[in-house]
Amino acid sequence: MRRNALLLLVSILTSVGFAQTNRVDQTGYIYCAKGSPESTVSAFLTACLKVPVGNFSCGDKVEVIGRSGSALEILRPSGPSVFLKSDVVSQKADEYLPIELESKTAPDCTPKEHPELDRSKNHPPRPVFQPQPEYPKHAPRTGEVKTVSLSLVVGLDGKPHDIKVQYVPSKDFAQNAEEAVKRWRFEPGLKNGQPVEMPITIEMTFRIF
Repeated sequence: MRRNALLLLVSILTSVGFAQTNRVDQTGYIYCAKGSPESTVSAFLTACLKVPVGNFSCGDKVEVIGRSGSALEILRPSGPSVFLKSDVVSQKADEYLPIELESKTAPDCTPKEHPELDRSKNHPPRPVFQPQPEYPKHAPRTGEVKTVSLSLVVGLDGKPHDIKVQYVPSKDFAQNAEEAVKRWRFEPGLKNGQPVEMPITIEMTFRIF
C-alpha cells in the first residue's frame, strides 16, 4: 500500500513538473521593429481587426489570454478585452519572440450577403443627422484617435433609445458620446418593406482638429 501511494505521489509530481515546464508564458510586450517610425500599435474590438478602439505604446506589457486566428486577445485592467495583431506582441521586450498559444476557431470575417433580399425593402437604420461629440475638456490631448462603441435601438420615429456603451477609453468619452448620439436621427430600418424597431451598434470617433 505504501509503495503504491509513493508511486502515485511521484507520478503526480512528475505530471505537475511537466505541465509547468511546458506552460506557455502569457505575458507579452508590444513589439515595434527597430527603426520603425511608429510608436504605437492599434487595438481592435474584435478578432476580425476591423474596428480600432485605441492604441498601445511600443514596449507596453500586456496579458495575453487567447488567440483567435491571427489575432491575440489582450486583457485590459478595465472594460472588455481587445485584440491585437499577433506580430506586434512578443514574449520578450527587447526582441521579437512570437507568443505561442493554440488558436481557437478562426473568426468568420467575411461579409454576410443575402442576395435573396431586396435591399430597397430590407435594410438597417440609416443616420440622417449625426452631430459629432465634443472632445472631453479634461482628456489629455495626445493626438490619438479615440473610439467609443455603443449599442442602441432605433425606434419607428428614427430616435435612438436603450443606448449602452460597449467600449470606451475613459468615462469622459462615454458621457460625451452618449450626449451626442441622443441627438442623432435615423431613417428607420425596413423589414419586408415595413419600418421596424431595430438594434444597431455604432462607432463614434473623437478627433482633435
